[in-house]
Amino acid sequence: MKLKTGKISPKDLEKYVFKLVNYSEKTLLVPPGIGMDAAAVYLEGETLVITTDPITGGEKRIGWLSVHVNANDIAVMGAEPKWFLVSLLLPPRSNSKRIGEIMKEIKKALGEVGATLVGGHTEVTPGIRQPIVVATMMGVAHGNKLTPSSNCREGDYLLMTKTAGIEGTVILATDFYEELKDKVSRETLKNAQRFAEKISVVKEAVLIREYANAMHDPTEGGLVNGLWEMAVASGKGVRVQGSRIPIAKETDEICSILGLDPLKLISSGSLLASVPPENIETVMERLKIKNVRGTIIGRVTRDPGQKLIFLNGEWKKLCSVRDELWRFLEDKEK
Repeated sequence: MKLKTGKISPKDLEKYVFKLVNYSEKTLLVPPGIGMDAAAVYLEGETLVITTDPITGGEKRIGWLSVHVNANDIAVMGAEPKWFLVSLLLPPRSNSKRIGEIMKEIKKALGEVGATLVGGHTEVTPGIRQPIVVATMMGVAHGNKLTPSSNCREGDYLLMTKTAGIEGTVILATDFYEELKDKVSRETLKNAQRFAEKISVVKEAVLIREYANAMHDPTEGGLVNGLWEMAVASGKGVRVQGSRIPIAKETDEICSILGLDPLKLISSGSLLASVPPENIETVMERLKIKNVRGTIIGRVTRDPGQKLIFLNGEWKKLCSVRDELWRFLEDKEK
């Protein structure tokens, strides 16, 4: 079967990828799996957390994004991002100055998250049309406590920070500015571009990691996919009130014009957390003090067959979805 752009389906991951993992390896504390942000390995008294992610859906600020997207995956595991490696793939006939531009973005972002560039690879690659950045971030767990997305517990509150579709909003408002400027006000587009300042979740992860059972960085497929991934990874059910999920007016306006669903739009910048009832007031207060918007959107339930979201007056099943950004880009090429 021909593959579509975007994440490989959970079915194909199970069939072709996960069955090759040596789950009996004793140093592997958190193995790969659906909805898992990073791996964790035990190394001489420390827990090393490792993740890798590419930037492929947008072209502007890809170096900066590559750092923050990978740092987010480390942070939601309860760890500190420390070491960064990057593979930079450039299309034929690229200008050599583009290398310098991307690396300057990477340097700036590394300073923002407190990590260090330790290696990588750079090449001109036949067969690609725009630069692609594939990065790896490593970090050390805080106090050896981990908060993987697989650790949701029955009765936990489901919390999200900020608003839905943050990264997707930035990409659409930046890469498709010329296309949108006659349909959306210039002020809205400029405000949407500034959403880039919200993409890091490192600050809120540090605030709540001691009080959360699980945290997750909802990327491709947005909030809908992120919530489904947490439920699948934990073997639990969820009941989510869709009307409680905050959507910024800029995201809503751009998505309405383009016919996209903001709840299924790539959402780096929003953190999902599964928080025990006895800790939820503390978490909400800590976020409020630091001016981070936090919203309770649902609960974790026992039955893994009940992954539900209440939208438009009815309960609907949560399932794995394709990101709206990929659908939009593919439609443009037709």
